[in-house]
Amino acid sequence: MRKDITQSGTDKSSFNETGIADTLFNMLNNLDAAIRRKAPERKIYGNIYSGKGRMQILSYISAIREFSTKYPIRTICEIGFAGGHSATLFLLSTTSANYTGFDMWDQSVYEDTAIDWVRKQFHLRQITLIKGDSTKTVPQFKGTCDLIHIDGAHHAHFPQTDMKNMARVASENNLLLMDDCSKSWPAVLKGVDYLKKNDLLHDIKMNVPEGWIYRGAQKGWCIGSYKVKAKYSVSELPKSITFLDKTFCTPAWHGEHCDIHSPKMCSEWNDECYYSNTTGTLSVSCERWHGAQSVEQITWDRRETATDRNEAHAKSFGYYKSLPENLGNMIEIGAGPFTQSQTILQDKTASSITLIEPMAFHYMTHVKKCFYKNGAFKNLPTTLLAIPAEEINNTRKFDSLVMINVIEHVYDALSILNSAINLIKENGLFIWHERLWDNYRGMATPPGNDREFQLHPIRIKTVIAKHIISMFEEVYVSWDTEELRRLKNQGVYFIGRRRNMAAKTNIPQHMPCFEQNKGKQTVIVFVSNDNSSLAENLLKGLMTPLILKQ
Repeated sequence: MRKDITQSGTDKSSFNETGIADTLFNMLNNLDAAIRRKAPERKIYGNIYSGKGRMQILSYISAIREFSTKYPIRTICEIGFAGGHSATLFLLSTTSANYTGFDMWDQSVYEDTAIDWVRKQFHLRQITLIKGDSTKTVPQFKGTCDLIHIDGAHHAHFPQTDMKNMARVASENNLLLMDDCSKSWPAVLKGVDYLKKNDLLHDIKMNVPEGWIYRGAQKGWCIGSYKVKAKYSVSELPKSITFLDKTFCTPAWHGEHCDIHSPKMCSEWNDECYYSNTTGTLSVSCERWHGAQSVEQITWDRRETATDRNEAHAKSFGYYKSLPENLGNMIEIGAGPFTQSQTILQDKTASSITLIEPMAFHYMTHVKKCFYKNGAFKNLPTTLLAIPAEEINNTRKFDSLVMINVIEHVYDALSILNSAINLIKENGLFIWHERLWDNYRGMATPPGNDREFQLHPIRIKTVIAKHIISMFEEVYVSWDTEELRRLKNQGVYFIGRRRNMAAKTNIPQHMPCFEQNKGKQTVIVFVSNDNSSLAENLLKGLMTPLILKQ
């Protein structure tokens, strides 16, 4: 499985049902012209728009508009990207939905052009491609889908398998669109019959315009919705995990909770399906995480500042006076565009520095005052890894690790915390700050206008912080600072030395939320010649790095 991920956000434009049609047909004609320069029409498959027949397009627009008046469309999932025509329709018909396309990608001669064109038109959206056989890739998909379009292979078992697989990922309230529902495609109709016989459909309406023949086949399409059944049963509860010798509830993305008696649903302003009364929100889906990352990108793209509350954090740490003069080989997780290490190293020294930041290259190219804009941290031997910290190898140990205000930005808190602890040498230093959310209940306050909720899906409670701290010998700790009072937050500022403790940990593996290629990630890193071995050790066996040496 391979994902190509771009930035996401909310488009400024919105359209009424009449206006969108004119805009859309103009866009589709431009898209057609672009891809036909690469391949003739007879070579372009999966095209729901031929430049003449508009009825299906208008039917889809009407269905989407009617559905969206009742339910939010946050996620679009499509089997069969092909020339990008339907993707363009769905993205234009929604204002902020993320798009995931599943496609064999065996016609790259024009598909590459199509995806580039679509991404350029919708550059503020999260657009993800998962390449390969959809009957194999969709079962691995961990997200949920509000708007579903099935337009994959039309022969043999493929339509029925695609329809069955998409039923598993459908949201509670979903809109199902299927292309080529007509007698010309018996395997597609067989798949529809399967859904009906297995009570997987709320309703389905077939649209077969009389006399509309395209490439020798009767045109037709289906519009309906899946009947979503419970993803898991109460009898499967409770489930638990072991983290540093302590038992916690299974992260909610995994499908079970310890401390609730029935499944809870999430919505645009409600994260209850991820939330635990005991521990807070420990992990979220990749879709939720990517949405938060997109808001974070937009936040920093518009800022002229060169710091991220660095002075306030330094004051909360007692200006780092409890730290030794030399911090040795240093690593900062979640560096952001400016890093907190730049403040720490104003009065301290280090032998080398490694920065972990999944949006590093976005910040380097879009944030004017990004501290490591040239790929280096002052004159220190520097390694820059543009990946989530959940996905690094822990074979390399560091003398000091900085992680300030990071957990709320990740997708799996326990994996990050476990990685952080394992990256620190015995007696090595952990410089950590996090806000704590003992009063949080998994919902935005108020719904529809809570930017904090959009930015920070992970919300851990004090019980997690105290358990982490117990793994270290305390050097400095403060639970009440001027900065926390200013924000009206709970939180902790902590510096500790790692104890020589062996602790049992068994965390369910979260689906990676980064680009993958056959189980390995391709990551670009900036690394100085003096520091190349550090990067190789961190990435060994996990991903395929493209290393740019300075």
